[in-house]
Amino acid sequence: LSVQCLQKFMSTMSDDEKESLRSKWGMDRWKWWHNVALSLVSLLMGVTMIHEVYLDGRFTNWHTMSCQNTPNSGAYGRANWVYLISKIWEWMDTFWLVLYGKEVIALHYFHHMTTFTMAAFTHNFPVGGYAFINCIVHFVMYMHYAKPVRWARPFITTFQLVQFICVISIHTYGYLSAPGDCFNFSRVQKEWWYCQLVVVGYFLLFVKFFHDNYMNKGRAKAQRRKIE
Repeated sequence: LSVQCLQKFMSTMSDDEKESLRSKWGMDRWKWWHNVALSLVSLLMGVTMIHEVYLDGRFTNWHTMSCQNTPNSGAYGRANWVYLISKIWEWMDTFWLVLYGKEVIALHYFHHMTTFTMAAFTHNFPVGGYAFINCIVHFVMYMHYAKPVRWARPFITTFQLVQFICVISIHTYGYLSAPGDCFNFSRVQKEWWYCQLVVVGYFLLFVKFFHDNYMNKGRAKAQRRKIE
C-alpha cells in the first residue's frame, strides 16, 4: 500500500520536479549509504554464520548439511536476528526504485513480500544454517548497487540461481531422509512446504529474468550486428 501511494505521488510530478526532489533531499547519498551498509552487514552476517556452522560440524558431509540443525543461540542466534531485521531493511529497495522512476517488476514484489517470512521460518530447519549463501550474494549485490558495473549483473543473477538450487536440494534431502536419522520435519510440515514452494517460485522467476534480460537481449544485439 505504501509503495502504491508513493507511486501515485510520484506520477503527479514532472521529471524536473522529481530530479529537484531527489537533489533537495540528497537521495543519491542516502541511496549509496543504504547499499553500502546493507552490503557490509550482509558480509558480517555471512562470515559469522559460516564460522558458527563450521564449528557445529555442518560441512563434513551432505547428511549433516541437510539434517543437523544449529542451535539458534550465541553469535549464530544474533546473526539470525540481524538477518531477519535486514529483510525489513531491504524493503527500502522498492522505495528507491519508485523514487528514481524505475519499474517495479513482479519478481521484485514477490521476492520482497516473502523474504521476511522465509527468514523467520527457515532457521527452524537445517537449511537455515545456509542463509550465509544469501548473505554473500547480498554482499556482492548491494556493493554492485552502490557502484554499478554492467558486466557483473549476469554473474550476480547466476549466483542467486545457484543459491536457490542449494536450498531446494538441502531442504528436499532433509525432508526425504528417515525421521530417526534426521531433523524431524513432521512438526513443521506447513512451514516446510511454504518455504519450499516459495524458493521454487524464486528460482522460476529468476530463470525467466535471466532469460529475458541476458539471453534474449544478447541475441537481439547479435542480430543487430549482423544487419549492420
